Amino acid sequence: MPSCSVPPLSRDCCLSLATRLRHCRPSRSQGRRPLRFPGSEVPMGRFRSLIINAQIVVLVAVVFVSLGAEALGWGAYAIATGSMEPSVSVGSLAVCAPVGGRAPVEGEVVAYERAGTVVVHRVVSVSGDGSLVCKGDRNDEPDPGTVRAEALVGRLVLSVPAAGAALCALAEHRAQAVCALVVLDAALCLLPGAAIPRRPKRRRGKRPVVG
Repeated sequence: MPSCSVPPLSRDCCLSLATRLRHCRPSRSQGRRPLRFPGSEVPMGRFRSLIINAQIVVLVAVVFVSLGAEALGWGAYAIATGSMEPSVSVGSLAVCAPVGGRAPVEGEVVAYERAGTVVVHRVVSVSGDGSLVCKGDRNDEPDPGTVRAEALVGRLVLSVPAAGAALCALAEHRAQAVCALVVLDAALCLLPGAAIPRRPKRRRGKRPVVG
């Protein structure tokens, strides 16, 4: 696995960074107005929150695909070829549920193991013994042989375009992705957020008691 190291900052660089941070502090006159990007109506604080929330959503999705789906008996597979286009495009993430007690029917998309790989194709016919004949939507000929029940992995319930390619790239370049997220979060922490003006507290006088 490749490693990523950050070189130490020089003394001049640290002094320059400290000077920039000192000048970035909002003055009292500017404290009541949220800082915005030039030519934009989006406050920096809101932009920072959007980026952080997006990272949380991606993290939850990755954890579910890698741990939660497997624990529930589901499977998620990255589509590497275009044999199922246009229904399922290359790079999509195919989410498959367990087959369960119901046998697949004609027209249903299933996932099955063949020669050590998982194939996601459509059922074109069902034999009398329950074995399946499958074919990719874009292929002219059906898959070689038949698919028996023990080779079935699941049935397709959802395909997310480009998600499979993104997860594969993240798995292959895990160290670089972590370093990029650290740098991005550090940059977001340096962005000044929107200052919320504080309202002065009103002093409530004691009301006279009428007895």
